[in-house]
Amino acid sequence: MSSQNNTQNDSDNEECQTYRVPDQKSIQEILKIDNEDESLMKYKNRLLGSAVPPALFPDDERNVIFERLSLTVTGKEPSYLCLKNPKKLSDVTLKLHQADQFKIGFEFYVQREIVSGLKYVFKMKKLGIKLHKDSVMIGSYAPNSEKIVYQGSVEECPKTGVISMGKFVIKSQIVDDYGKVYLEFSWNLDIQK
Repeated sequence: MSSQNNTQNDSDNEECQTYRVPDQKSIQEILKIDNEDESLMKYKNRLLGSAVPPALFPDDERNVIFERLSLTVTGKEPSYLCLKNPKKLSDVTLKLHQADQFKIGFEFYVQREIVSGLKYVFKMKKLGIKLHKDSVMIGSYAPNSEKIVYQGSVEECPKTGVISMGKFVIKSQIVDDYGKVYLEFSWNLDIQK
């Protein structure tokens, strides 16, 4: 949300243009590749285990199950958005003040398959006008029986300016390297003086 990120993201986009996403493979396919290489097999077993862990939520087809988004202002307790029913979030407003330093985080589970290059993509709109678009890399994860808690880097609200204050609609998506959308939701952010 700071202008410093725009410059950084421009250079990131240039680097991303040369990055080629590898073919998507299931964990079973990865485990079967190069079976004759003993050291590689040991390495894969350390990373992935010898088999896919059982699904934590067997009745839920999703590979990534998001529980909540956190917005943590430096020196304060976090505010949370429950991501279990994303349609209800369009009525929820979180508050920040000008010059606040904050972090955005996510709590989620990964089951069944590896997710590659998970990222949070968002657009900030005020009065229907798009003011800012950005993305934050969350990472790649193998299935795990434990909840994953991701915390982003520290961001800073604008310090001055009338346009930087007021209510913003944040249109959000969480996607992977292959363009698969895992979660889509909108929420509101009120930046006050």
